[in-house]
Amino acid sequence: MKSLRDFIIIASLFFAAAVSVNSDALNTVALYIAIPLAFLLSYIRSGKVAPNKYEAILIVIYVWDCFSALWADYPASASRELHRILGAFLLTYIMASNGKYFQVRKYLYLTFFVLYLGAWYYSYNNALVVMEMSSDADRLNDAKLNANTMAYYTFYATMAAFLLSDMVQSINYRKLFKILFLAMIPISFFVAIVTASRQVLIIQIPLICFLIYERYFKESSSRTRMLFLLCAVVATVAILPMALDIYDNSYLAIRSQKELKEDSRWYLMWDAIEVGFNYFPFGVGAGNYIDYSINKHFSHCSYAELFANNGIVGLFLYCYLLYYFIKQQWIRFRSTLDRKFIVFLVFGVIFAFDQLFYVFYIDLWLIAFFILVATHSDAYYNSLVLNQLEYDNK
Repeated sequence: MKSLRDFIIIASLFFAAAVSVNSDALNTVALYIAIPLAFLLSYIRSGKVAPNKYEAILIVIYVWDCFSALWADYPASASRELHRILGAFLLTYIMASNGKYFQVRKYLYLTFFVLYLGAWYYSYNNALVVMEMSSDADRLNDAKLNANTMAYYTFYATMAAFLLSDMVQSINYRKLFKILFLAMIPISFFVAIVTASRQVLIIQIPLICFLIYERYFKESSSRTRMLFLLCAVVATVAILPMALDIYDNSYLAIRSQKELKEDSRWYLMWDAIEVGFNYFPFGVGAGNYIDYSINKHFSHCSYAELFANNGIVGLFLYCYLLYYFIKQQWIRFRSTLDRKFIVFLVFGVIFAFDQLFYVFYIDLWLIAFFILVATHSDAYYNSLVLNQLEYDNK
């Protein structure tokens, strides 16, 4: 980092990530001092309301969310929603404003490793991660951290390790992040077992398979391919029997036998959709679905939650945000033939799919990673265009 401003921004984010679930008092300092300070410095740097189109669309979503509080019948729920989107707005703006700068972007990705380690530290200290579970009550699940967020933090750490292994200039750090990326394979399995979360496997298996294909097969030499295949076969033969035994004796195996329609989230999603239609076209108001739901719980689905709370307008805007990102990656790949945009595209597709299982847009850390990747894509594409212009002018 070349400036004191960048150092303060990154230090503030590292602090906020580290204490997010580990200390209520320090998390209050992070939310009301550290993140606003980083936002202020980022705003001074950017000088714009929205540093890129992705953040601009998200701001429109949040403004509409605030506006929908006017017809909410439950002001307390609406107030909680507005507090959450304020935090999400501040953090996503920081990511959008600073993510376009290469020297800072690396540290923004590292912030999510700090977040991930902080989540593991909290789990360990609170005895929430247990190997023997017999019911959902035994799973990682409380107001600060649950199996869903742990699954998504694992997803983000995997993506960050893969992207950083191409971004950092030091050969030793490149090797470190490549090893860390491969280490996410057993880590993902461990997370799935100890949280009894099917989402970890649903997300990580296709993601890791694709990223391995990109790195070790698509453009690698025959020697590299054969070496990786040999190592993979040896590792599989050595570990697979033990892994299957662990899985067969885990609560994850029991949960996996349940049909989708038996999952409470299935009922919540359709209940939220029904509420959205009953209060069509503008929904019940910011954060108010929880007061109309069948069990006083949020819907566990971004699309259904937006439809119930903010109507067809909120749902359309969020779908457009995800569609626009995915579309841009395909267009950029077609124009440059650079496969990094395929990596971004696959991330976007998985991220859009994940919205079916949890509510992302009001969680400051979950939505911030998406904005960071989107900003990264913009910055990388702009650098390619600039390099091409400089080449053409020679």
